[in-house]
Amino acid sequence: MTYLGSRKDVLEAVRYDGVLRLLVEADLQRLQARADRIVEAHRDAIVAVARALQGRRHLTGDAVRVIFDAHRPVPVRALLCEKGTPFKELGVDDPEWADDDLVDFLVKHPILINRPIVVTPKGVKLCRPSEPVLELLPNPHIGCFVKEDGEVVDAAQGLHS
Repeated sequence: MTYLGSRKDVLEAVRYDGVLRLLVEADLQRLQARADRIVEAHRDAIVAVARALQGRRHLTGDAVRVIFDAHRPVPVRALLCEKGTPFKELGVDDPEWADDDLVDFLVKHPILINRPIVVTPKGVKLCRPSEPVLELLPNPHIGCFVKEDGEVVDAAQGLHS
């Protein structure tokens, strides 16, 4: 939303124009929701930066980047499911879409979400195939299990039958 004028004119317009006030409020709510999603997506990295700052007064940009890279969430594009979805029809395959745009697609069309996404205190992973879930379990040595397709996985040895 763009409004050209002095700060005083803008504030008066919002104060006295109910429709404009509603539009501004809706835009602010949209932006707040976007900020909330960004913070939630990077919560672990933000907490790690805060912990690092407890021990030091300053961090360089490179130090913050290293922390963020170590706590990178699952890339949004990795969450997209193409098969059996309107992926191509909606144009989601366009590489120009930003992460926020892709999240909007996922919210509007949940069928596009590649599943399962597993969240534990150890992290977040897209667990297709299912073996990556073992890295997120408190005790990954659960023995053998059978996947949906009938494949047997020996979690203790990482062997497939």
